[in-house]
Amino acid sequence: MADACVLVAARGRLMQALPENGAMLAVQAPEEAILPLLDGRADRIGIAAVNGPRSVVVSGERTAVEELAGVLAGQGRKVRRLNVSHAFHSPLMEPMLAEFRAVAEGVTFRPPRIPVVSNVTGRVADPAELCTAEYWVRHVREPVRFADGVTALYEQGVRTYLELGPDAVLTPLTGEILARDSGTTVVAALHRDRPETHAVTTAAARLHAGGRPVDWRAVLPSGARRTDLPGYPFQRRRYWLDAPAVAASTEDTLFWRAVEGDGLDFLASELGLAGDGRAALARIAPALAAWRRHRDCWYRVAWQPVPEPPASALSGTWLVVTPATGLDEKLLDGVLDALSGHGATPLCLTPDEALAPGGAAAAPDRELGTGAPEVTGVLSLLALGEPGPAGPDDSATLETTTRLLTALCEADLTAPVWLATLEAVPADRSGERVDPGQAALWGLGRAAGGSGPLVSGGLLDLPAVLDSRARGRLAAVLAGGTGEREVAVRASGLFARRLVESSAQSAPAHRWQPRGTVLVHGGAGGLCAEVARWAAREGAAGVILTGAGGGAEDADLVAELESLGCPVTVSAADGREPAPMAALLAAVPAERPLMAVVHAVPAPDDPSAAMRALRTLHELTTGADLEVFAVFTTFDTLGPAVGEPTAGPGAAVAAAFGDALVRARCRDGLPGTCVTWGPWAPGPAEPWLRPLVPGMVLGRLPAHTPQGTLVVADIDFDAVTPHEVPRLVAALPRLRRDTGADRADGPADLSARLAGLPTAAREELLLDVVRSHAAAVLATSATDVDVTQNFLELGFASLTILELCNAVRDTTGLELVPQDVFEHPTPAALAACLTARSAE
Repeated sequence: MADACVLVAARGRLMQALPENGAMLAVQAPEEAILPLLDGRADRIGIAAVNGPRSVVVSGERTAVEELAGVLAGQGRKVRRLNVSHAFHSPLMEPMLAEFRAVAEGVTFRPPRIPVVSNVTGRVADPAELCTAEYWVRHVREPVRFADGVTALYEQGVRTYLELGPDAVLTPLTGEILARDSGTTVVAALHRDRPETHAVTTAAARLHAGGRPVDWRAVLPSGARRTDLPGYPFQRRRYWLDAPAVAASTEDTLFWRAVEGDGLDFLASELGLAGDGRAALARIAPALAAWRRHRDCWYRVAWQPVPEPPASALSGTWLVVTPATGLDEKLLDGVLDALSGHGATPLCLTPDEALAPGGAAAAPDRELGTGAPEVTGVLSLLALGEPGPAGPDDSATLETTTRLLTALCEADLTAPVWLATLEAVPADRSGERVDPGQAALWGLGRAAGGSGPLVSGGLLDLPAVLDSRARGRLAAVLAGGTGEREVAVRASGLFARRLVESSAQSAPAHRWQPRGTVLVHGGAGGLCAEVARWAAREGAAGVILTGAGGGAEDADLVAELESLGCPVTVSAADGREPAPMAALLAAVPAERPLMAVVHAVPAPDDPSAAMRALRTLHELTTGADLEVFAVFTTFDTLGPAVGEPTAGPGAAVAAAFGDALVRARCRDGLPGTCVTWGPWAPGPAEPWLRPLVPGMVLGRLPAHTPQGTLVVADIDFDAVTPHEVPRLVAALPRLRRDTGADRADGPADLSARLAGLPTAAREELLLDVVRSHAAAVLATSATDVDVTQNFLELGFASLTILELCNAVRDTTGLELVPQDVFEHPTPAALAACLTARSAE
């Protein structure tokens, strides 16, 4: 023991004395994919560990590691920088090896009494080799070959692996290495987040359940007795009912049924009301019913994974319309490779060529000669040539795209048309950078999506790097394999817009409380008037109405607000020109400073004007001490995905641009709120949308929505047919059909059920499986598992991720390893992965 302490202490001391100029990088890749990238850098960087079949750590000089990280990221591989003080197991260890060898040569070694698997060689060690100083010098410098060591044990017939240590660090890695054999048992004795007694007892139970002998007399306290199990297998079916968090009393249930139904006579009788009292109850009952509904009408727009379709073939000529300048050549090459590599003949056209006489339909014969394949698709890359966020040429892209869509419509081209953008939507992470100028094109596409050439195409957002996987996904989207009209292609998968329930309105501390001066942009009618009235009632020191025409309607609203003691300023400034708006803001009295800006304008048909107005308000108030910067839009700006007529191009562009602008503000630490409102009055909207009551929702409005657009809509779920529901709202739990996920089907039964389901229903069933097992592992209710939240944020760690993988694999029969969870980090993403896997 004394010699061992001398060796360990010398190793730590000599390592810590080295310069701290190194770095280590965890890479999701096999070792053979990394080795070629290290050629010519052996004196600066090397492989430090091989932890699994797709898990490698590299180590070396910081600059070399950063260079390699850039190369790997460009290949679409996931990398993670480790928080270390030195570059262990790398060339940077060389300066300490001579002194460490001298220490090792001065201690006495003894051969091991039990076999040892060496992580230096990855095989069962020769006892004589372990007794040499040279072996321990190699132990410092050479890679840790953990994966090879586990494999060596498996080849020796070992099927049970127990990790002894303060935490479950090696268990997930071992489980991934041995994932091919479900007959292995991998258990950790301790876990840092669990009581020791519970962890050790659970480990012993798992070993016992796996058929390994356990001395229970040594594990259990004295007096414990053995109980025979029943002679049949557990049915794994739970018969207890789940009680709601706060159970409603019978009286409450009867009351609300009467208010919301046809029970007013019963309620009046119970309350002893007649005559005027009965009439008063009839008048307030609709407001009470609306109040109850309005508590649950809050949603947000989220980008959720969708199943990846099988490889799809393209055919014919695909016209690729490119900007005159500014398009990244590598990105263009990736797009063209995606088309040609899947069977299409891509033909690049500039806007002038696409709009030339004869139209796009004649382009193949004109450019390739008579007999060229007919046009089977159009992909516009016009938005990819612009320089940056909210740049001066956003309007030029919109104008050129509008002309292109018009020309394609006039040419009666029936081929699908897709408009592409670059990082215009925050698909796979909430902090992802979005470009407001690029996002504006999505608004234009949504406005045009109800008719014309976009009906059979749509909108797609590309990543900055199109690796081979992304190119395959792009081809599948263009072939129509997803069935989606708005898709984001990312290295981690395909994503589509969905509404999900939001609790943004439930935290009073975060709600907007009007103070100071409130600027409402959009005139004196409709929603603008409701916002102005509410702000004046709730404490605003002044209201500015911009974009107002000065008519009788304006005068009536001004008189009403002033009667509430709120000073009002009316201005025709509409934000298209900065000077009038700047002068208006400069005149705001210091004693009631500008504290809130609400852009609720019914945007004109000119999309450029809509963007200029929003940009002007943003730029002129960036330095102000605002508490709220809100962009209000209408439900129809969400596009044809909601199933109702779309808004005009100006409103749709303003909505998409405003959403991206709010995200950019929130990312920069500025206040930002984007809200899409359902109808305020009965109209031509979908029959499953009931009118909102302004006063019931404005008071719940949050001051910030950093996670994206908040949608406030009173959806009548009884009026929605689940099979016909628009895709955008299909993910809402109250619309989900009962898939029977609580049944105790085995893998064979579940596989048969999956095979008979369409893709959407298959994903729904697998999502229930993932959520129920996640809840079981976390010891919580399935309703508490947010399917859009990262597994790590839900409380999972390495060991519990392994438990989840094993449970899901046993239930579904589908291959699943911990690395899959890290690659698809939410329950929804993992369910989408399993859906695609079930179709293979």
